[in-house]
Amino acid sequence: MNIRKYYYGLVLILALISTTVNAQNKVSFQQAVGIGYFTAHQYNGFNFGEYEARLNYAFSSTSSISLNCRLGIGYGRNEYNSNAKDSFDIYEIRFLPVGLSASFKGLFSYNFGNAATRRAYKKLGGAIGFGYSAYGGSRSIDDWSQEVDPEGICIDGKFNFPIGNTSWTFNANYTFKTYSYSEKSSDINGIFSCSILYNINTPIHPKMKKRHRL
Repeated sequence: MNIRKYYYGLVLILALISTTVNAQNKVSFQQAVGIGYFTAHQYNGFNFGEYEARLNYAFSSTSSISLNCRLGIGYGRNEYNSNAKDSFDIYEIRFLPVGLSASFKGLFSYNFGNAATRRAYKKLGGAIGFGYSAYGGSRSIDDWSQEVDPEGICIDGKFNFPIGNTSWTFNANYTFKTYSYSEKSSDINGIFSCSILYNINTPIHPKMKKRHRL
């Protein structure tokens, strides 16, 4: 999976949009970091690092549309035995290391409420979006390591909530596999992933101006 081609393409799009509309002072850049989990047929694991960069075009202080780039890196911890005696054992997770995994998501989203912009100042919010997602990693079936690299159209949803004066996101995403470089991913029809993200520099309450005493 060549993640770089997706990354460079999205960066170019973000730069062009930023140049076009920046004069209107409606463009903002936001970032988020977190951890996540992904699962599919005989393939699952954890992302110990996720990063999202988002370029917003604001309709108001509490609503925007955005282009998102989300990168994840993780580690699969599963091994399956297709010759097991019963169906339960086929999906038994043995918790053995398999290998590094990586993911890329390019998304177009509508954002509202909390974290829709840096100055939304709302307790709750969310986002709905769609885009393209690509995964790369490996899994072990019958003691053989197999490369998996499904990719395709995805749908994405967010629920944004506060902790103290900070903004956090629960994100859920489903990717419909439309292409794979490896025939060994033929049994995977889609991948579900979820994440917990911290929205950097996105307070819930505006800063209060200090009053000068005479």
